Amino acid sequence: MNQVHSSQIAQKYMSVIRSTQSKEGLEFCFAVGTIVIADKRKPVVLVRKKGLTSLRRVLENMNYKTTNGIQEPSDFKFLRSGTGRMNKEGVIVVRLAKGGMAKFMAIRTQMRLYFKDLRVSMPAIQEAEPLTEEDLNLFEIAAQATSDELPSNDDQEPVGTLEGGRR
Repeated sequence: MNQVHSSQIAQKYMSVIRSTQSKEGLEFCFAVGTIVIADKRKPVVLVRKKGLTSLRRVLENMNYKTTNGIQEPSDFKFLRSGTGRMNKEGVIVVRLAKGGMAKFMAIRTQMRLYFKDLRVSMPAIQEAEPLTEEDLNLFEIAAQATSDELPSNDDQEPVGTLEGGRR
């Protein structure tokens, strides 16, 4: 995949997140993990309009842009995935999916560190109720129907999503 963790991609992620504030029912999906780059553990985040089920694999395969160029990470650890939206007050409200080893406080910390490392401002974030299996299915159906209302967040759509790929 040609997507690389960088300031530009973090700005695109924030654009997708902010655009969910404009209309009730719009949500984004995300995954959070950590990697090792140049012997340092770094947080990594992936934000998409749809394709929650494929985020972990995509996040694991993304490279990281450093001052020394693009580097391939090692020692990926998946923390958690979920969905979210920005409320009218400008706070990101997330719902965590089952699976993964991190609780909300760790996810919030890692997301803040990720955006801070890439010099992108991140609004406050809070937790809502956890996602159920039915919520996940409803998210994928709604995401397929509303994805045109959110800005593009990368050049490639994820493969293997619940909705069966692209329209």
